[in-house]
Amino acid sequence: MAIKESKMIVLVLYQYSIVVKGIEKKLQELGYKLIVLENCFDKVSQYLEMADMFVLYLHAEVMEDYDEKELLKDFMDQIQSSGKMLLTIGEKKMENDVFTALPVMKNYGWMNRPVKLDDLELKIENMFVQQKKQQASVPVFEEQRILIVDDDPGYAKMVREWLKDRYSTSVVTSGMQAFNFLGKKKVDLVLLDYEMPVANGPQVLQMLKAEKNTADIPVVFLTGVGDLESVKSVMSLKPAGYILKSTSREDLIKYIEGILK
Repeated sequence: MAIKESKMIVLVLYQYSIVVKGIEKKLQELGYKLIVLENCFDKVSQYLEMADMFVLYLHAEVMEDYDEKELLKDFMDQIQSSGKMLLTIGEKKMENDVFTALPVMKNYGWMNRPVKLDDLELKIENMFVQQKKQQASVPVFEEQRILIVDDDPGYAKMVREWLKDRYSTSVVTSGMQAFNFLGKKKVDLVLLDYEMPVANGPQVLQMLKAEKNTADIPVVFLTGVGDLESVKSVMSLKPAGYILKSTSREDLIKYIEGILK
């Protein structure tokens, strides 16, 4: 029971129901910490760091509603970027439509409705067991932590995949998320995008340098902006480096190793 009590599951759904209540009660009885988000997809980002698994409960018409389908796409972008486990519960007849619209969901767990609660228990336990086996086979250097700040979740996920075997990596998609993250956790390096909404990369770097707790963190721009004027203006802020997104995995790792050696 102690292991389960240490695991947090976030149950995400569009509308609460008696069936969902049964799932909620079962997970709590099993000893998992549980957060329920009903039609609150905008709050998912608040739980990306603390959650061990997300369980997504889909209703039958989700693929027929444009707004709900867009919420689902944004949700999956966040799951991809965070590297968290996901179990989706949906009707068998909608499985093909979901996988066609969002092929990435094939890489995560799926259960057909109606769900037998004992089968749900076994499925979740097996997912945690498989995760533990994968983590045990991949050495991660916890003493060196990298934060990737990029509003392109797809590219951020790719970089995270490049680095995860060598470093402990986390992803946020905005400058404000970066500040919130760094207020709670220390990192050894920040990989920062140049062009982002609200606060762009140079503005984020200036704000980091203005704060005592973040002023000494090495910041490397990893960006597609490569014109001479932009590079010169950024280098005047004295970042730890400036790399174009067109760089290869090998060159990026070599560059980071040179900074963190």
